[in-house]
Amino acid sequence: MSHDGELPAAVGTGCESEKQNLDSFRFTVTANPDGHISDVRRIHSEFNSYVDLFHLRESARDLNGYYAGKYDPTTVHEEIAERALFLAHLTGDYPASFLGDFPARIFYLLTHSVHLFASTLRIKLAEALIVLVDTQLIIFDEALPLFMELQTLDDKEITEMIYQQIVFTTTEYHGLLFTNRKFQNVMFSILENERGRRAERVLVTLWQLYQKKLWFDERTANAICNACYHPTERVSTTALSFLLLENDNKKQMIEDDRDHDDSDCNAVDEDHDDGSQLLHPIYLRKSLPNPSSERSNVTYYSPLNHLIDKQEFVETLFRSLQCCTSEVKTLTLKLTARLVGLHQLTLLGFYPFVQKYIQSRKQDAINVLEAVVQACHDKVPRNVIEPLFKEIVNQFVNESSPQEVITAGLNAVREICIRMPLLMNEDLLRDLALYEKANSNAARSLIALFQEVCPFDTMARPKACEDVDFSNDVPGDELLQKNDNDDKQESVDYNDSACISTDHENLGTKRKTEDSIKKRKVEEQLEERTLLLCTQKNGMKR
Repeated sequence: MSHDGELPAAVGTGCESEKQNLDSFRFTVTANPDGHISDVRRIHSEFNSYVDLFHLRESARDLNGYYAGKYDPTTVHEEIAERALFLAHLTGDYPASFLGDFPARIFYLLTHSVHLFASTLRIKLAEALIVLVDTQLIIFDEALPLFMELQTLDDKEITEMIYQQIVFTTTEYHGLLFTNRKFQNVMFSILENERGRRAERVLVTLWQLYQKKLWFDERTANAICNACYHPTERVSTTALSFLLLENDNKKQMIEDDRDHDDSDCNAVDEDHDDGSQLLHPIYLRKSLPNPSSERSNVTYYSPLNHLIDKQEFVETLFRSLQCCTSEVKTLTLKLTARLVGLHQLTLLGFYPFVQKYIQSRKQDAINVLEAVVQACHDKVPRNVIEPLFKEIVNQFVNESSPQEVITAGLNAVREICIRMPLLMNEDLLRDLALYEKANSNAARSLIALFQEVCPFDTMARPKACEDVDFSNDVPGDELLQKNDNDDKQESVDYNDSACISTDHENLGTKRKTEDSIKKRKVEEQLEERTLLLCTQKNGMKR
């Protein structure tokens, strides 16, 4: 036998030289399969001999990892990989039974002994496996667990090769619901039952297929979301990062397989004179969520929009938040807040829990403020938010706080008031307006908000609701008066024409009914507007 990946001298008429390598000979066999049957059988026999020798020697290794006698494992590994790739590419040219148990032996090698091979040889064996899957000598759903295992070898070329194969196969079977469900069941089972890195690779693969809309369904979305509760912290952190769309760190995490590092969001000013940790000015450039675009930013393509039981999910997530480690607590806090705001859920215990972390000198203060802002919506009782709202003002907006901390607090107050304007009262607004000179942009933005909600004079004091003319300030009032005049006129016209004909009588009755409905709608709009202005008045007094 040759031990350099070359054919033996008497391999057949297709080989004119001993030095003709297997890659060149493969194309010769592909051009004339029937003329090289004996050559292929010989190479297959050599492959089996090398594999038997490999297993025999590996089983005879001593406790220190040494082999008995003269044995070069590297040479044997090379011969196995070369012949495996050669035979795999020829399986499409011969019947399935021609090579016997060759697919099973490749599968066994990759399952139990792939870590013994060098990287270049592992790539060849993985390529041989992919070729066998393409020719359907190995069923794809049976190969999926092995595909996930091979991606944990920290070999980027193998990972990319297998990922492309998975995308290709799922695209090919995209319209076959039953087949895709079989593939999904295998992946979901691994994600749920595995505790190692294979579960993490499954999660990454599911996310990529979901993003490509190959598996864009509720089952995949809920599998990704449920990974937040995975007992392996590495898997749960990956799921949280994906759902929060941490794009800056996601690519590096997938490629380098490292834990998510959220240090950029926790930057602090360690060089302050008094040694305290203050919010870094980077937060002044970081805008808080805008409610007008918040629900559109988390687009329809996010798995969060495909949750089956949103309330149960956020409650379970909140329970895990109270007992999780500090490394994932920030991510869990942000995801809980995003779900509450996105779907306008009720989670009353969340706000007192977050209140404990409202401290301006903590390094994750901005993350906490963002969570509070996102979790505020008009369906939350005001008395639940008020203690948290006052704590933000007391901790961030005071004379002893640095200017950047006050600015962050004013911005947070403004964003909360956009969602729940009745939290603000007249006295508190006057106090916050005093910071207009030192923090002009933040304070003016807050004043401008309430000038839209309730008018202000030049001294930034609210105009009392008693000064509002309800009869003139309600949109649609002129329509109501116009409709009253039209009703009277049409009533007279109807009486004058009632005796002319029955058809005219029916037409007048129909018009009168339609106008009465319009009138009722305008009256309802007037009542709603009056009630809203009175509510704003009471809120400002409080």
